[in-house]
Amino acid sequence: MVESSSVDPNYFLVFRFHMYIINDIPEDIVVHVNSKDDDLGNRTLPLGGSRDWSFCAPGWTRFPGEFWWGSKYISFNVVDDWLIRPDGFYMGSENDTWPSWGNWELENTWP
Repeated sequence: MVESSSVDPNYFLVFRFHMYIINDIPEDIVVHVNSKDDDLGNRTLPLGGSRDWSFCAPGWTRFPGEFWWGSKYISFNVVDDWLIRPDGFYMGSENDTWPSWGNWELENTWP
């Protein structure tokens, strides 16, 4: 006997995301990541500290990341791997791991 099943039409629009953020600044930084529906919270990262998040969400979901370093502040969409240095924000490919500098590229600078 064949049983019928229903498939959630949104199932095919959901993707698995992974974010990895590493602090390479000799002071603490504060990181806050959220989406329209989820708040991933504030995290304080010391030098060499890191934080990662894995979650499933629709492909159009945006995750604004807010970063504070002393009096400096910047916000931009984050998904992928990020290395934060005094000169800015480096995005890496998911196959690179820090401190391997492989394909880390400067994407944003502190204001």
